[in-house]
Amino acid sequence: MPRLVALIGASPGVLHTTLCLLRRKGIQVDEVVVVATRHEWGTEAIEIARSCPCPGEEAPPAPPATRLLLLPSTDITGPQDITQLRKTLSRLLGPDTILDVTGGRKLMSIAAALEALRKGATITASIIPIHEYDRIRRATKPCDKTIQNPSTAHLTRL
Repeated sequence: MPRLVALIGASPGVLHTTLCLLRRKGIQVDEVVVVATRHEWGTEAIEIARSCPCPGEEAPPAPPATRLLLLPSTDITGPQDITQLRKTLSRLLGPDTILDVTGGRKLMSIAAALEALRKGATITASIIPIHEYDRIRRATKPCDKTIQNPSTAHLTRL
């Protein structure tokens, strides 16, 4: 089974969304590495994925081997941050890895995708309609910070 490396930004529920969409496609991951610039966002993403079941299911989607990798910078603002991100990801990515670029900053996603291409990893993104994304951003309860109806979103391979 593959490892999922997920970029997380200010919308921590996207990890849960991606894991549920992967599960719907019959893809199980044996490890999840959350890459975040802020500890609170990364920990919340893991908590949601560990405690909230996928819509229409009973079990949460996070495998037992789920961990947080915190980047040394709280934002990706320049070449030194991009270099550090790519160096970090180069140790995590390979042909049996899925990189999810749904979360995180755009610049972070672009740099991560370039590294994933170099390492032969699969790149995915969960496409969430804007009305659903707005609802998720306003949500205050952890399990409301992810998709409620999986047919409103889809996973795309880039």
